[in-house]
Amino acid sequence: MCAQVYGEVMKKTSILLIVYFVWMAETRVDAYLDPGSGSMLVQLLLGGVAGAAVIMKLGWERFRDMFRSTRAARGEGAPQASGVERGGGPPREKDEA
Repeated sequence: MCAQVYGEVMKKTSILLIVYFVWMAETRVDAYLDPGSGSMLVQLLLGGVAGAAVIMKLGWERFRDMFRSTRAARGEGAPQASGVERGGGPPREKDEA
């Protein structure tokens, strides 16, 4: 019981010390962002999003290809039926005999 209480006190103390040191290390910064800087930051953000989208698309294709069958990738799988063989073509007139 005592060790558990001591551990909780140590956790609270360490968190308070970290917060205190971060607060004391804070300094005043005089900075100005003009509209050109703001638009550059927006462009940087949009470029990063676009780049991440391209990397994810390429990575998804590689990830998907890892789980595909090697037979299917080489074209040795079951032959695929065309639209006409499946009845997907235009309707035919019935011959009456």
